[in-house]
Amino acid sequence: MSGSALAQGARTARLAGSVGVLVRIELLKLLKRRIFWVAVVLFALLATMKFATASTAAGGEMAFLLAPPGVWPATLAIPATVGPAFLGLVVIALVAPEFTWRTARQSVIDGLGVERFYAAKCMMILALSALSVVLALVVGLVGAAVGSVEWESAALGAGDVQFLASYTAASLMAGAAALWLACTFRAGAPAMVAFIGYAVAEPIAAAILGGRSELLDVVLSYLPVELAMTLGNRMAHYPEALSGLREMMEIVGMSPPDATAVKGLLIAVHLYAMVLFAAGYATMRYRDL
Repeated sequence: MSGSALAQGARTARLAGSVGVLVRIELLKLLKRRIFWVAVVLFALLATMKFATASTAAGGEMAFLLAPPGVWPATLAIPATVGPAFLGLVVIALVAPEFTWRTARQSVIDGLGVERFYAAKCMMILALSALSVVLALVVGLVGAAVGSVEWESAALGAGDVQFLASYTAASLMAGAAALWLACTFRAGAPAMVAFIGYAVAEPIAAAILGGRSELLDVVLSYLPVELAMTLGNRMAHYPEALSGLREMMEIVGMSPPDATAVKGLLIAVHLYAMVLFAAGYATMRYRDL
């Protein structure tokens, strides 16, 4: 084996070991934080409540909302609509106190370094996004097993996978924004106020400015909160459900919604996430702890 191959193998081993250390550090922190367990329980309860409500409605007039028959459109609705904001607040609650308690500074001094400290927080966001998806899937499977409604299938279809991918991307964007705010304000209360304030202010501004021109409407549709809300709408992922909704809206004289270009929206969400992660790193890198 050549020297370059051995060197490359050694670098790969060091990288794997470093990642393993970061994962263990963040896992220990998560398991010891009460806010993490409270968030997990609340999220599971919200998802369960939504699924139970949707299951009850499936036998009535609102059954078209669950088309195509299956557990996932209903199960994914609650995490897709409130999950990204929920995850963002949890990230702030977990990260911001590390600056207040000075544990972030101490970690860097002890040899972790700014880069690895920030990388650990990015991995935590990835893990929390994955955990929220897993919780949604578990709730759906349990509900399908014990629920009173006979579902046609519990298997994931193309629309379900797209819904999951959209929800995960929106969660990463919200987590990246929360991490940037936590690194910028370095205190939980102002970071949460800024996070919630923007989430409230953007729709209000969009409602005031909307309809003035086609170009402005396009710009407003690609703002972060609007993207998350659009991707969290089940109608963007299930053509069968959208056709049913069109029929219902035509009956009552309302204009039916247009089909959503999900791929373009997903690209925009990932771009936002990358920019926000980079902004958070720049804040960590060039400011004193």
